[in-house]
Amino acid sequence: MVSDLLLRESKEWNHALVKKLLPELAEHIFSIRPSITGMKDTYIWTQQNTGNYSAKSGYYATQKIKTQSTISLLGDPNWNWQKLIWNPKLLPKIKMFMWRCAINNLPTGDNLRKRGLLGHTSCAKCGAEETLEHILFRCTTAKETWELCPWSTPLDPLVCSSFRSTLQSSFSKVNLPPMETSVNLFAWICWSLWLNKNQLTFENKQASPQEIITKSVALAKEWERSQVKSPPPIVKAPPQIPPQISSPSSIVCYTDAAWRKDTKEADLAWIFTTCSGFEITRGCLHQLHVSSAIMAEALAVRAALSHASALNFFSIWLRSDSKGLIQAISSNHRSVEFLGVLSDIESSLLSLFSSFYASFIPRSLNGPADSYAKASLCYKLSVLGLSPH
Repeated sequence: MVSDLLLRESKEWNHALVKKLLPELAEHIFSIRPSITGMKDTYIWTQQNTGNYSAKSGYYATQKIKTQSTISLLGDPNWNWQKLIWNPKLLPKIKMFMWRCAINNLPTGDNLRKRGLLGHTSCAKCGAEETLEHILFRCTTAKETWELCPWSTPLDPLVCSSFRSTLQSSFSKVNLPPMETSVNLFAWICWSLWLNKNQLTFENKQASPQEIITKSVALAKEWERSQVKSPPPIVKAPPQIPPQISSPSSIVCYTDAAWRKDTKEADLAWIFTTCSGFEITRGCLHQLHVSSAIMAEALAVRAALSHASALNFFSIWLRSDSKGLIQAISSNHRSVEFLGVLSDIESSLLSLFSSFYASFIPRSLNGPADSYAKASLCYKLSVLGLSPH
């Protein structure tokens, strides 16, 4: 039971017991912040940040396993499929063509022979073995086509060891003027060479290298022009002025946190003032095993509200420069990352305070709390002999 790993009094992790029973998972467990106010257990869907299940996220979760297993069968897992195949701005059918080239899945002569077709599998142009590299780089038509390619550094077909490596190097090529386009022509030329090969095979017709280049450039320019969209009109939203709390007994609470990524340490800080800006008191707290900056901000709010309750403050105006956290608090957003902390904040608001308002402020207006958190973290690190970042 997870509850057996928590201290009964504070509801925090029992560090000694966790390290004894699950030493290999201790650091990960400590970064999970459970509720300290006794939030009831609930089901959450970890494949979405909201924790809510949807049919779409469920489908992608099942496909993710298949995708990972498929990638392992395609060879080098470090080859960036997304960057080199799917992200470039190309016609969908050309993206699919490039993907099939990258996995050597086109009906070339050598692939047809592997499938048992023994006749008519040589190059219709020169009679050589028809591989993908031969069609796109080594055949006479392909060589002459690449020689005409308007690049600052021409592609040498004789050194093209594989389609993947040539595709990767093509992104460093620069189009020469007067091309009037910055589109990478590699995919468009490969596509035109493949169409020309099929036309020669099935219709006994073929285009000249000059015609192939001209057609490739024209297709690339046509596609690029079709993607240009007029920008939507800019509508400036009126500046949001946070509402003023009318009650003179309301306390303004500024919170912030300083977080160090490498050590997962954070210092939480909060400052209480009157509505007129007179400081009442302040507090800070050092925390270990903090998973992210926004987690540190959430822990700072929770600690500040606990301190406010101890001081018998019942009307709070929370001000923070963490927009994501303020949105989560205001909208009751259930983030998977800090579900327990948000639950404690909501519990505090319902049971401890008669009125509460949370608003986002820019960092320039949260300077004292920001400086306080950073100074506290620097002091802790200097005591430990570490250099602050």
